[in-house]
Amino acid sequence: MQPTQPIRIRNNEHQLWPTWFSIENYRCLALLTVEEFINELDFRLRLCDLASLPSGRKPRDDKKWAEVERGFVVIADQLTEEANSRQSGSVTALNHIDLLVASENFRLDNQEELLQQEPEYLLPLHNQQKGLLIGVDITADNDSILKDIENLLNCMRLKVNVAEPRSRSNRKSNEKSFKKLFTYKAIPYLDLLLYSLSHKQLNDQHWAPLSLSQGALINLLFEGSIDIEQFKKTHNVFYQNNLLNPDFLKPLITNIRSERELLSRKIGLL
Repeated sequence: MQPTQPIRIRNNEHQLWPTWFSIENYRCLALLTVEEFINELDFRLRLCDLASLPSGRKPRDDKKWAEVERGFVVIADQLTEEANSRQSGSVTALNHIDLLVASENFRLDNQEELLQQEPEYLLPLHNQQKGLLIGVDITADNDSILKDIENLLNCMRLKVNVAEPRSRSNRKSNEKSFKKLFTYKAIPYLDLLLYSLSHKQLNDQHWAPLSLSQGALINLLFEGSIDIEQFKKTHNVFYQNNLLNPDFLKPLITNIRSERELLSRKIGLL
């Protein structure tokens, strides 16, 4: 069943207004370190990336969501930390389950003449994107490994015809952009987005996503303290072009994670 047109919500008179939401519950985020803030952000982005159910509704962790609705918004757990510990931007340490899933996905996509094909180097990984699998001898020193990987990548990019994107690393601009994730209230915005995509107020037969108007978002996130033109030109552009754009957000988080001193600082003091 395909999702129907979104249900538009403009004010708190609507029966599906998020009555559970209070921006006061998110004040505690200022006390998190940058690393803890990234974990909270990443946990929510992973939920947003989950495949939809047949009704069109996004699945969600009901136990975690119940905590959010009760006002406890710091919900990232050990699973999130474990996932982050084996992933840094474009690089992921694959475990045996990842390899089995990748092998099965490749087998299903290439059932005929599997062994007669030319070798495939770009394979479907756990994040549904295709990637290059390499083996790394971690008994070697880091400098040697990084040089070897760079040499190998240059060769493999030519083989699979994937050019290297231009680097945009700059600490000051990275820190400034990252700070907007806090000041523009990215985490509470994502919670409202997840509510809109996964609410259970309607049964599957009549389910439809919600669409909070810009005026509603201003009232919920900023308590009406900014005007709608400012929101349109700044906050909403940032949400669509930066927060929900993996081509922007993933390199930004990778660059921030490379700054070990920055990770230990309080997000509210940036």
